[in-house]
Amino acid sequence: MLMLLSGCAKEAGVGGKATVTGVVEQDVYNITGFLHTIGAQNQDLFLTYGVDNLYVDDKLETGYTGAFQIEYLRPGDYTIFTYSDSWTTPIGADSVVVATFSITEKNQELDLGTITIVNRK
Repeated sequence: MLMLLSGCAKEAGVGGKATVTGVVEQDVYNITGFLHTIGAQNQDLFLTYGVDNLYVDDKLETGYTGAFQIEYLRPGDYTIFTYSDSWTTPIGADSVVVATFSITEKNQELDLGTITIVNRK
């Protein structure tokens, strides 16, 4: 009976009631320097379930303001990442911007705040 109950523990992933929100903004630069900050429209975001997962479990896009929402998550640890231009690599090469978070309650509503990326033109 104990083995049966321990086998029912749910891991991180979809199927829960928690919601995560946030905004991706991009600092826009050109050859002369900083221009402005805007919401990163249609920015690809990648979500992995668990802490040791090396594979992407979900892909989503930001809206026209850079906002995103991930629904129906179970308690557990997650990593969300996106790509950004990098000052240490040639133009056209990307760096990874990573945010990790934990869902600790079934009906949790978690706001990740603002994730900032760079856009060099």
